[in-house]
This record gives sequence, C-alpha cells and structure tokens, in this order.
Amino acid sequence: MIVDNFDLIRSLLKFEDKNDFYFLQIIQRKKDGGIIPQCNRNNGYRTIRSYYIRSLEEFDSRIERIKQLCEQNNARAYINLNVRSAKEVALEAAKAYIDLVREDRCYQGHRVYDHICGITPKMGNKKKWIVDIDDLTKDEVDVICKKICKCRSERHYNAVNDMYDNIIAKIPTVHGVHIITHGFDAKMFRDILERTIVLDLTQEQIKEITTVKKDNPTLLYFHTI
Repeated sequence: MIVDNFDLIRSLLKFEDKNDFYFLQIIQRKKDGGIIPQCNRNNGYRTIRSYYIRSLEEFDSRIERIKQLCEQNNARAYINLNVRSAKEVALEAAKAYIDLVREDRCYQGHRVYDHICGITPKMGNKKKWIVDIDDLTKDEVDVICKKICKCRSERHYNAVNDMYDNIIAKIPTVHGVHIITHGFDAKMFRDILERTIVLDLTQEQIKEITTVKKDNPTLLYFHTI
C-alpha cells in the first residue's frame, strides 16, 4: 500500500515571511513493525529524520530522499500544515535550553529544537485543524464534511446553503482520511453529529471524530507491503 500526498500537500504550503517553515518528520512506529530501540519503547516510535521546509523548491528537492528513507525504515513521513516561525522557535528553544541548564538536564539538549518545533505554531496565524476519520466510506466522510460546514466559524457564510467555508482539504491516511479545516465551533459539531442518524455512529466513534486535533501533523507519505 502506498499513501503519497506530496502533490496535495504541496498545494497547501504558503511562505509569506523569510522565517516561515513547515516541520516535517520521518517517524518509525512500532505499530508498523518497526524495531524501536529500548530508549524509545515508552512512546512506541522513533524519529528517523526531521526537515524544516523553508520553500516550495526545498520541498520538491526533498521528495525522493523522504520516500527513500520511509521505504528503507518502514516509516511514515508527517508534516504539520501550521506554519512555524524560525525566529519564534529559536526564542522558545533558547528558553528551554536555559531551563535544562538550571535543572541540570543538559544531556537532553539534543531533543529541544524539534520538541519546540512541534509545539510552537506561528503567532497570529489561524491554525488548520484536523478531523481524523478512520474506517468510514467516502459517502460517510462527505456527510461529516457537510456537518463541519454547518458549524459556526469566522469563514464565509453561504446563506443559501446555510453552510460555512470550513473545509480546506481531505488528506488520505492508511485507514481513512484527515479532513483539514479552518477553526469552527467544535461543540456544535459534536451536537450535530450526535443527531445525525444516517451515519449510525457509536458514541465511541463520535468521541473519536469530534476530538479535533488543533495543531497536529498529517500524513505525507507511507509505503508498506
């Protein structure tokens, strides 16, 4: 099975400042059959490599190497679609390094920069959210997309259809799809989904779908037999 989202994700990347970059990581997961070293077994994955994508040209130049590393390590490439600022990340990393020194944990310094990249979206940018859908049909996913567009947001409102422009893209995953959205009323989404009889969802499924991920990576590439 191959999940290749390079073309789709490329169309979503925007660079508006010299400090803008997107955080991309190649992750080997125990769930995918990866051999995880003892030191990584608590979280069940290890990072093969991190990339800091600063332009579309750089993104294009990395494609073949990213695919190669994924295939060699039975790993997945993930990218966070919320842009980062190199300046803001550097400032937060500097604070984190100082804390390590104060707490006598300097041996953990190699982990700092990537950790900060993972938790520091660019200030002032409207974040892209992810609604994670597994094991549903295309028609069911389309129904959920329509329900998301029924939820209040700051996006354009179409009074004719009583819908907001909340959907950005649908990114295929191994078992389903990541619906990439603008921010919307998440409580309203849950209420609407609970009343949507045609989907016949269990309470557990509703809980999983409505646990919206507000700054998480999405799948860029995975190739497995």
